[in-house]
Amino acid sequence: MSRHREEQKQRRVLGLLAGVSLSVVVLPGISMPGGFSFAALVIPFALFVIFNQLIGIWPENIRTAPPLRVLLLATIGLVQDFLIWLLVSWVADTMDLSLAIDGVLPMVWGAFIVRLTALACLALPSRAAADEAERA
Repeated sequence: MSRHREEQKQRRVLGLLAGVSLSVVVLPGISMPGGFSFAALVIPFALFVIFNQLIGIWPENIRTAPPLRVLLLATIGLVQDFLIWLLVSWVADTMDLSLAIDGVLPMVWGAFIVRLTALACLALPSRAAADEAERA
């Protein structure tokens, strides 16, 4: 795997972690009623990473991709992230985690936040691109 692909993968994982954490902190419909629980944050993050690695709906290079393609992949990714939040809700209920998701609307907003933060992390200038610019 090339250095660029490995860096992109790390950025996606960082974006997913930031998005899941931000969703839990910011959205009133996604909460931890029993207080902060490490497991209640790790389970959604793990599910997001697993499914986003299995089903890679990401632009190859977001900075040079055509805007229509980025919009299409982001829309498909929103649906994917919504379905993952639905799965997280079910797993949290089944495992009796201290994570409560109240309805569909928080899942939609959570999907939007996760996808937006992940795409923002991918859009940041990469170290590999800086190295290539220096060589040229």
